[in-house]
Amino acid sequence: MSTASTLNKPRLTTSAMIASIASEGQRVKAAPFGKAPVEYAASRPEVVGLSADLAKYTDLHLFAQAYPERFFQMGMAEQLLMGAAGGLAKEGFIPFASTYAVFGTRRAYDFIHQVIAEENLNVKICCALPGLTTGYGPSHQATDDLAMMRAILD
Repeated sequence: MSTASTLNKPRLTTSAMIASIASEGQRVKAAPFGKAPVEYAASRPEVVGLSADLAKYTDLHLFAQAYPERFFQMGMAEQLLMGAAGGLAKEGFIPFASTYAVFGTRRAYDFIHQVIAEENLNVKICCALPGLTTGYGPSHQATDDLAMMRAILD
């Protein structure tokens, strides 16, 4: 593809979960997910937020700003994210674990199954960019995300 055609290529729009970082003038709904756990946590000190280095892109950064002492950055390790969320839930916390769907399902499947689902723990797994909704290409497309999670529930 030539440089000229690359420059004229229309910009992809964002999903609702990353609307808070959209370009100026881009039509999106601002941080709908990010605002919900902030409001929910206002009267519930047991609510905690966890991210696998994607809080800025899943709008969980709003929770981190509102409750820094209740936010845990797990780095680029979805397995650790889900394991820690399960451990926190076992201790009575209500964790909101946030990442991209492709990483939250494929990379962390065993941890979701063994740590969270087998124990029937109260973990809120909130994933951005489900299915084919991403403009980042196949590496970020979670084409089997719902099927994988349904297999755990059924």
